[in-house]
Amino acid sequence: MNQKVTYSVIVPVYNSSTSLVELNQRLNTVLSDFEIIFINDGSSDSNTTVTLDSLACQAHISVLHFTRNFGKAAATFAGMKQSKGDYIITMDDDLQHLPEEIPTLLKEKQHAVVSATFDKRKHSLSQKIYSKVKNRIESLTFKKSSKTTIGPFRVIQRHVVDQLLQLEAPHLYIPGMIYFVTNDICNVETQHGKRVYGKSGFTTFKLIKALANLLFQHSSILLKGVSWMGFGVAGFSFLIGGYFLYKKLVIGIPVSGWASLIISLFFLGGLTLLAIGITGEYLIRIIKGVENRPPYIIKQSNEG
Repeated sequence: MNQKVTYSVIVPVYNSSTSLVELNQRLNTVLSDFEIIFINDGSSDSNTTVTLDSLACQAHISVLHFTRNFGKAAATFAGMKQSKGDYIITMDDDLQHLPEEIPTLLKEKQHAVVSATFDKRKHSLSQKIYSKVKNRIESLTFKKSSKTTIGPFRVIQRHVVDQLLQLEAPHLYIPGMIYFVTNDICNVETQHGKRVYGKSGFTTFKLIKALANLLFQHSSILLKGVSWMGFGVAGFSFLIGGYFLYKKLVIGIPVSGWASLIISLFFLGGLTLLAIGITGEYLIRIIKGVENRPPYIIKQSNEG
């Protein structure tokens, strides 16, 4: 399918053969001039592969099959590379993201990113806790409002997707990459569907792995904490060492060698922590260099 389309719907798929046909039918009722890109993220269920291949016979549907399970972020990113639409819609394959709510999101498509929030979440307790912790870490890391959030059900303008595809990161975290590219993010409240087919593949282990990815790959908050702790404790150590040196020279300390031992310990400890702080600052800059993020992004340039 080479023709230009207005909307590209990207759906990562994992063991969800029972919901895909219905999802396609419901998308057809709410959208026109669109394509669907299903990404089979290494499903272990052979029925999922068979269903996807049968759907691929339809002109508006493309299917990508991964060799193994690489995760939702990788599948979404692969779909973005394949997409041709002016607006990219990402959603889950389990029908909890209601296709009927897409027009609600598209009402705000003048924004770079429109992300759905849910009036009543029908998620497990672990997923709800994960969402709250993730939002807090994102607020600290990306200097964004705690009221702004980016979920997997969203509409993204083409120019933002093009910029995302230029960023290089071995461990993808799409919300963090979006926060880097733009702050024109709009949240729209929508209904959240009840899971009818199968069970969630987003296990507690995957939730923890996703948070670890956010903390270590897309955030330097822990390293900054260690760095500033090193500088702070080093400064305190030098002050304590200076105090005991003053006390030894001016007031006098009766125990022989005690002052020299304390001063040496605090001085060497201070130097060690100072070195950790300096190393941390260099590591932060190395990480930013490896990610190959540009110093600025131009949305549009008008020339007379």
